[in-house]
Amino acid sequence: MKLHDAVVSHRARPAALGLLTLLLLSAVPACSARRPAAELEPTSVGGRQLLVTFKPVDARALRGAGSTSSPYIGPSAYTVSERTRREVARLSKQYGLREVEDWPIRSLGIHCVVFEVAPGRSIREAIDRLARDPRIDSVQPMNIFEVMGEGSAAYDDPYAQMQYGLDAMRIWEAHPWARGRGVAVAVVDTGVYRQHPDLADRVAVAKDFVGHGSTAEMHGTAVAGVIASTANNGIGTVGVAPEARILALRACWEEPGSSSGHCNSFTLAKALDWVVHRRPEVLNLSLAGPRDPLLERLLLAVLDENVKVVAAYERDSSFPGSVEGVLLTRSPDETTSSAVGAPGHDILAAVPGDGFDFVSGNSFAAAHVSGVVALLLERAPGLGMDEIRRVLKSTSRNSIIDACAALAQVAPETTCTRRATPQQP
Repeated sequence: MKLHDAVVSHRARPAALGLLTLLLLSAVPACSARRPAAELEPTSVGGRQLLVTFKPVDARALRGAGSTSSPYIGPSAYTVSERTRREVARLSKQYGLREVEDWPIRSLGIHCVVFEVAPGRSIREAIDRLARDPRIDSVQPMNIFEVMGEGSAAYDDPYAQMQYGLDAMRIWEAHPWARGRGVAVAVVDTGVYRQHPDLADRVAVAKDFVGHGSTAEMHGTAVAGVIASTANNGIGTVGVAPEARILALRACWEEPGSSSGHCNSFTLAKALDWVVHRRPEVLNLSLAGPRDPLLERLLLAVLDENVKVVAAYERDSSFPGSVEGVLLTRSPDETTSSAVGAPGHDILAAVPGDGFDFVSGNSFAAAHVSGVVALLLERAPGLGMDEIRRVLKSTSRNSIIDACAALAQVAPETTCTRRATPQQP
C-alpha cells in the first residue's frame, strides 16, 4: 500500500490531505492452489515477493501449552514447530526461493510465509509450480496498495466550532445520549501518534505489524482523531465518539520525509488476524483495492465474530467493499447507492506533533461513520450490521447520515432538536 497525503497548517488554509483510500497498484488477482496459475499476470509493482500459505506440518503447533482442545488460546500461543520450519526450508530450496518473513494466521489455521523469487527466475513459473504443490494452501503475489491524497460553543475544545461535519451529522445533539462509552474501534492504518493530547486517553492498544519506521504517522492519527478525540479537555477537536477506545493497528507505513506510504497483503493480513481474536465492536478500514483472496478470507472471519466493519468507498475497487457485510462509506459528492454518506472534505483532525490540520477524502467519511456506529452500539449493543445500515440510510439527510435521528431509532428516549451550535452534553 502506498500512501500519499499533503497537509497544511490549519492556521494557513484548508488543504487536501488525503483520500486515504488504498488503491492497488497491481491489478493482479491472487491465486490459490485450487485456481489455475495461468490466470495470473505477475505484478511488477510488488517486486519479486510471493505470499504462500500452507497448513502447518505439526497441527499441535497451533495449540497453546497444555491445551488438548482449542487450537487457539491467545495471541502468543502459536509456536512454529521445528517440523514446520524444516518444511519451509525444503520448499525454499526446492523452488529456489528466499524466505523473507513468516507469520501464523491463527484465525485461518494456516502458516504464512513471504518468499522472494531469485533474480533471473520467472515469477510466473514459480507461482505455477507452487500452485500445483499439494502441500500449499494458497499462493499469490505480494499485492501493493496505494492511498491517494487530496490535498462548539459549550465545549471547551477550541476548534469545536470549526468541525462542520459534526454539525452536519447532528453529533452535538447525539452526544447527550451517547458518546461511544464501552465501545472499542480498531483502526487498521498507518501508526497513530498516541502521545497526542487529544488521543492520549483514547488509545487503549497500539500494535505495530510493520516493524520498521516511526509509529507516529499522519494518516492513522487523523483517522483516530476524527473517531475519538477527547472532548472537553481544553484542546483541539471533539471526536464523533469521544469516549470510545481506539485500538491502533499499524499495518501501513509512511515514506521518510513525505506523506506517501505503503501497505501490503502480509502486513494487512497480520492486523486482520489480530482483530479476529480481539473482537472489537468496530473495525475501521479506510482503504480499498482489487481482490485479495487471503484478505477476503480474513475479513470474513472478522465479520463472523460480529465485528462491524466500516470501509471507504473507492470507484473501481473491490476489497474490502465487495465482501458481503461491510458497511461502505463515501463523501456526499460521491454518487453510489451502495454506500452511506458522511463529511469527507476539509475535516479538522489531529496530526503528529500535537497539531491539527485539515484532511480530505473518503477515508475520513469512513472515520465519521465508524464513530456514529460506536454511538449506536453504546445504546444498542445487539444491533446487527443489516439493521445499522438500514437505520443510517433511512435517517440520512442531504446525502449525509444523521447521527441523532439514527440514535432515536435504536434508543427511543433520544430527542433531537435542531441546534445551530454545539451543546454541552
